[in-house]
Amino acid sequence: MGGFQIDRRTKTNHRHDAPSEPPRAAHDLSGMIRCGVCGAPYHHKIAGSAPKYKKPVWICATYNSLGKTACASQQIPEDMLMAKLAEAGGAKGLQEIVVPGHFRLSFNYKDGRSVNLSWQHPSRSQSWTPEMREAVSQRNYERQKEKSNA
Repeated sequence: MGGFQIDRRTKTNHRHDAPSEPPRAAHDLSGMIRCGVCGAPYHHKIAGSAPKYKKPVWICATYNSLGKTACASQQIPEDMLMAKLAEAGGAKGLQEIVVPGHFRLSFNYKDGRSVNLSWQHPSRSQSWTPEMREAVSQRNYERQKEKSNA
């Protein structure tokens, strides 16, 4: 039974049979993203330990395993990567994505075209939901109340 499971997963998760098709999802970019600092491939990873902070990112394999002393690259949020891929012209004909440095992406296409884009992390203030703001406000109110009663 174990062999059947492996065969089934291989057929559904790996697209070795159709390399000319454009990536349908971010995971299909595996093997196409390369670190411009050390040359290692970028891997998909879920960053963050608490469930509400978990987010999909792409990270240099060297940086991920050996740290920033071995490679000074940075991780890229998956939603940012996909937005920049769309801005570059999409995945059709994409040969590779190189991350030459901080906040820079180079999309190289099979027809010889290269699209260089930069990006920024969204401000942390933009990541706060109204519920999160209210919870913090309530906690601060409770702390102030406890201090005044002490």
